[in-house]
Formats: sequence, structure tokens, C-alpha cells
Amino acid sequence: MNLDDLKGLTLNDCANDADGISTELSLSEEIKKHMAELRKKSFLVIVMLIVISLIYVTLGSRTEGPGAEGFFLGYVTLMISALYIFLRNRREQKPDLSLPLNQYLVQAEKNLRYMGAFDLFFVLSALGALGLAGGLIFVYRLGLYIDNKEILTVIWIIFYSFLTAFGFYAGKKEWEKTSGALYKRIKSQLEELESAEKS
Repeated sequence: MNLDDLKGLTLNDCANDADGISTELSLSEEIKKHMAELRKKSFLVIVMLIVISLIYVTLGSRTEGPGAEGFFLGYVTLMISALYIFLRNRREQKPDLSLPLNQYLVQAEKNLRYMGAFDLFFVLSALGALGLAGGLIFVYRLGLYIDNKEILTVIWIIFYSFLTAFGFYAGKKEWEKTSGALYKRIKSQLEELESAEKS
């Protein structure tokens, strides 16, 4: 079975127009369309990270002491994050239409996966660096008015921990909303192919 068979498959996740008419898209077309949308979103994220990093370096140039170090660390982390996303998109394989169906779906499933082990490691490292940067800025700025850096540090750790947890939760929900249905469809199709090969 090759991709010609795949193009005959349609998604059950159909969009209904105002007249209630159902529109079906082939699975291969849906995958290509979705991957293109993800690349556009990644580009916007890269632009946003670069803009924020430039704001950080500008503010850091006007700050002294630990606050300046925090801004610089934040700048470096954001720039590395932008570069990582760019390189990840460059090396990410586009589903090859000439591949057999099972290989095509395996490639698409890998690209649509929520977060791989290396991605998770990088995200946690970046969040740790941003947490340290934010802590230096937070404690330095408020330390000018509050003479208790220990309390400020505890407050920041609690706040940033909740912020990070919420970020992971919101990110997973967004992935489920935008990519979850298609990912499950691909996984289901792969399982059906594996069962067919075994029988």
C-alpha cells in the first residue's frame, strides 16, 4: 500500500458550513495543511522571542548589578530558544508523499508529537534559565524598596513555579485543541496498519 491509498482516506473531523454541508479532506492534505500552519506559528514565536530578547538587552544596558545580569541571561536564553526553534523546523522532516503509507504516517506522527524527550529537556533548561533571570531582576528591583531578599526570593520561586505549571497545562490543552484530533487519527491509522500486517 502506498500514498495513493492514503489519498482515498478522509478525516471524520469534518467542518460544517452555515448550510450544514459537510466538507471532507483527505488525510494527506490535512497533514500538509496542518504542518504548514505549525511552521507559520513557529515563525511568529521566533519573531516574538527575538523582540523580547532585544527589549531585555536594552533594559539590561540601563541596569546595574544583579538586575543587569538577569536581563543579559534572559536575552541569551531567549535568543538560544529562537535559534533552537528555527533549527528544529529546518531539520524537521516534511512527510514525503512518495513513501509507503505506514512510513508516511510514522513521519507525520513524529512531527506532530506534543513533546519529545530532547524537546522537554531543552524547554526545562530554558525555563530554569529564565526563572533565574527573572528572579535576579525581581529581587534586584524590589530589593531597592524591600530590605528582605530572602522573602522576595521565596515569593518569586512560588510565583514562577505556578506560572510554569500553568504554562505546561495551557500548552498541552492548546496542542490537544489544534493537533490532538489529527494526531489521534494518525495513531489510529498506524495501529490499523500494524494489525493488518500481523494478520
